Amino acid sequence: MNKQKLLLSLVLLLALFLLLFQLDTKSFWWDEAFTAEMACQNSTSILHNIVADNHPPLHYLVLHLWTKTAGDSDFTLRFPSTIFGFFSLIFVYLLGKDIFSRKIGLIATGLMAISPLFILYSRMARYYSLALLLSLISTWLFLRLLEKRKTFLWIGYVLSSTLMLYTVYTTIFVLAAQFIFAIIRQRMSKEFLSSYLLSVLTIAILFSPWILILLHQPIVKGAFGFHLIYSGLTAFILR
Repeated sequence: MNKQKLLLSLVLLLALFLLLFQLDTKSFWWDEAFTAEMACQNSTSILHNIVADNHPPLHYLVLHLWTKTAGDSDFTLRFPSTIFGFFSLIFVYLLGKDIFSRKIGLIATGLMAISPLFILYSRMARYYSLALLLSLISTWLFLRLLEKRKTFLWIGYVLSSTLMLYTVYTTIFVLAAQFIFAIIRQRMSKEFLSSYLLSVLTIAILFSPWILILLHQPIVKGAFGFHLIYSGLTAFILR
């Protein structure tokens, strides 16, 4: 146990170094520059201008609040993404430990910590690592709920899943995967099924205020023209 804790600590320290090393050496690329521009606006402007984008507002609002205290340099705008990525590793360990064993959780965390793809996308001023973290938290809480039906776990599951949807729309497939997993792993009791459906309904209600804005975003508007059938909602679903 102590050896595994030591190894986990070393893996996390290595990951933190890789995530922060020369974080601002390269300047922003196009999408990061767009993120920076959005984050430097006020909250009202962010919600107004987000209609032209194909993403929900959570990451922009988080960065907006962060820049008010930390500034808007390349390093500070990328720093939250590295922190989200760092905590994602912790939940990868927890998932591996709960589904398999502590050893498997440690191996999974180690592999992810040195993954070039993970490091690259966790060092960008974009929503990627935040979406990953919230997806992992939602999934970990979901698996805990299969074993323990605690109120605070349900609350955490609903909040993390809702915030996940407010980060990027494709995380809805995470919710779909959780449902399929539950059916495959075990038969749902009536108690769990009723609570689970109530939580899904609550998530839908909490996300519903954004639906009206979603309908005006290009990702949906383009889907209703036959000449744009491969660049709108159809392409989104296929991806």
